[in-house]
Amino acid sequence: MLSSRYRRGFAELLSQPLNFSSFGVNALVQAAYIAVFGALAYSPVRHEGPPVLTGFTAL
Repeated sequence: MLSSRYRRGFAELLSQPLNFSSFGVNALVQAAYIAVFGALAYSPVRHEGPPVLTGFTAL
Protein backbone atom coordinates (compact mmCIF):
# COMPACT_ATOMS: atom_id res chain seq x y z
CA MET A 1 0.00 0.00 0.00
CA LEU A 2 1.27 3.45 -0.86
CA SER A 3 1.97 5.88 1.91
CA SER A 4 -0.07 9.07 1.87
CA ARG A 5 2.79 11.29 0.75
CA TYR A 6 3.33 9.30 -2.46
CA ARG A 7 -0.34 8.72 -3.24
CA ARG A 8 -0.78 12.08 -4.98
CA GLY A 9 2.21 11.49 -7.27
CA PHE A 10 0.84 8.09 -8.28
CA ALA A 11 -2.59 9.58 -9.02
CA GLU A 12 -0.98 12.26 -11.21
CA LEU A 13 0.86 9.56 -13.13
CA LEU A 14 -2.40 7.80 -13.91
CA SER A 15 -4.24 11.00 -14.84
CA GLN A 16 -1.95 11.77 -17.79
CA PRO A 17 -3.01 10.37 -21.18
CA LEU A 18 -0.93 7.51 -22.55
CA ASN A 19 1.22 8.24 -25.59
CA PHE A 20 1.13 5.50 -28.25
CA SER A 21 2.95 7.44 -30.98
CA SER A 22 6.01 5.17 -30.97
CA PHE A 23 4.13 1.91 -30.41
CA GLY A 24 4.26 0.88 -34.10
CA VAL A 25 8.00 1.44 -34.40
CA ASN A 26 8.74 -0.38 -31.15
CA ALA A 27 6.54 -3.32 -32.15
CA LEU A 28 8.39 -3.56 -35.48
CA VAL A 29 11.77 -3.53 -33.73
CA GLN A 30 10.64 -6.27 -31.35
CA ALA A 31 9.31 -8.39 -34.24
CA ALA A 32 12.61 -8.02 -36.11
CA TYR A 33 14.55 -8.98 -32.97
CA ILE A 34 12.42 -12.09 -32.49
CA ALA A 35 12.74 -13.03 -36.17
CA VAL A 36 16.53 -12.65 -36.31
CA PHE A 37 17.42 -14.33 -33.04
CA GLY A 38 14.68 -16.93 -33.38
CA ALA A 39 16.09 -17.92 -36.77
CA LEU A 40 19.59 -18.10 -35.32
CA ALA A 41 18.41 -20.27 -32.44
CA TYR A 42 16.42 -22.58 -34.70
CA SER A 43 19.05 -22.92 -37.46
CA PRO A 44 21.27 -25.58 -35.79
CA VAL A 45 18.23 -27.85 -35.42
CA ARG A 46 17.52 -27.82 -39.16
CA HIS A 47 21.19 -27.87 -40.21
CA GLU A 48 22.09 -31.09 -42.05
CA GLY A 49 25.82 -30.58 -42.59
CA PRO A 50 28.72 -30.76 -40.18
CA PRO A 51 28.15 -29.37 -36.68
CA VAL A 52 27.71 -25.61 -36.61
CA LEU A 53 29.98 -25.17 -33.59
CA THR A 54 33.14 -26.86 -34.83
CA GLY A 55 36.00 -27.23 -32.41
CA PHE A 56 33.80 -28.16 -29.46
CA THR A 57 33.85 -31.73 -28.27
CA ALA A 58 31.34 -33.57 -26.16
CA LEU A 59 32.36 -34.35 -22.61
